[in-house]
Amino acid sequence: TQLFTIVVPKPSQSEQQFFLNDEPVTLRDIEMRLRLQRENGRMPSVEIQADRDVPYDIFIQVVAALRRAGIEAVGLPVEAGRVTAPNRPASGASTLAEPMDRPEGK
Repeated sequence: TQLFTIVVPKPSQSEQQFFLNDEPVTLRDIEMRLRLQRENGRMPSVEIQADRDVPYDIFIQVVAALRRAGIEAVGLPVEAGRVTAPNRPASGASTLAEPMDRPEGK
């Protein structure tokens, strides 16, 4: 299983940036690449690292792209900080993966 890390840094004044395994991409690129993985019989592991200043609607757009690609679970680093560089979790960061359609507390 290949790990795909999606990094969503603090938005700039021009437009929101996204990175997939350190490569600048669009949301459409993320969706298409992960869908291709699934179509080729691979179930990619996905982690989203988002800066705490990323607007909620941007985060939801990332999750929606993953769902359209057929990704059912995603890891989220659990830390109180900022994401400043692609694919560089803070030391001691942990992740948890839960199906995205599971109601909270279930």
